[in-house]
Amino acid sequence: MQKGNLIKFGTESMTTGAATLHHKVVWESSTGNLEDLSHIKTRERVVWDSAPIEFGAPIEYQRSAFHNGLGTNGANSGFASDDHSIVPPEFKYQLATDGESKVWKMKQQYEMQIDGGDWVPIPDAVFEITRWFERKGKDLIAYTAKRRVAGVEGTMHRAMVKVPGWFK
Repeated sequence: MQKGNLIKFGTESMTTGAATLHHKVVWESSTGNLEDLSHIKTRERVVWDSAPIEFGAPIEYQRSAFHNGLGTNGANSGFASDDHSIVPPEFKYQLATDGESKVWKMKQQYEMQIDGGDWVPIPDAVFEITRWFERKGKDLIAYTAKRRVAGVEGTMHRAMVKVPGWFK
């Protein structure tokens, strides 16, 4: 079997579901046959600075850190799905005054592993994830936005959720 290279990484769609921003990424094989990518695995690596204290974040987000998500996917599928909760359930938002808002940004890099070697960045596969929360009276307004910051796509997709009565 011929070995292909992962090429033309991009976004097929970004949509909003039930309190989720759903991102489907796609790619092709340099040979034109996705089966020629069976020696490659893909994943995401998300890096962040500590979340604003007002987010009431779980311990792993209270400091600068990273995680490797999406599991490990065989590249011969030609796609991966990446969901982002708009209101992560572990967070205990504590915005004290009406109109107060906070923003938190993360960097997401999609990576590949070729023949079991080291994980390396997929070229031009860098995204910025922005989380923004605001207090409107007793309601929590939450936004999650994602945009590609490397490569040809710069369009941002934004999803919003209103949680009535979050603040007592």
